[in-house]
Amino acid sequence: MTLTRWNARPRNHFPNWVDEFFNPAIWDQKATHQPNVNVLENDKAFTLEISSPGMDKGDFSLEIEDGSLVVKAERKQEREEKEGKVLRREFDYQSFERKFLLPDDVNVEDISAQYEKGILSVVLPKSEPEMPKKKVIQIG
Repeated sequence: MTLTRWNARPRNHFPNWVDEFFNPAIWDQKATHQPNVNVLENDKAFTLEISSPGMDKGDFSLEIEDGSLVVKAERKQEREEKEGKVLRREFDYQSFERKFLLPDDVNVEDISAQYEKGILSVVLPKSEPEMPKKKVIQIG
């Protein structure tokens, strides 16, 4: 059995790291719309791909709070239609907030984000594990 860096439990033990990443107890649901999210991993980083078509990059805010990445978005759209002498306005409002518990090996200082073609991509670079320069191990 291999151990995951997200916890000290064996990988085959429920919950695994993906379940923990999307655990409803970890993120707050503050809106009825929750976007779909892909989680990717390679040797250097984790990447979150958050599907949010129709939004602008200025609609998003990202923060680190209590060891979690908080992704918020809010969009207000105003449409006007003229029908004869009557002016009609329709307001469209969409928002969401999600929290993702960050693993210990994420380098918080180098997190980056990009919004393109309806997808918000958040790159969570992994930090190098710190090895002690010298450690004496006592033999019992």
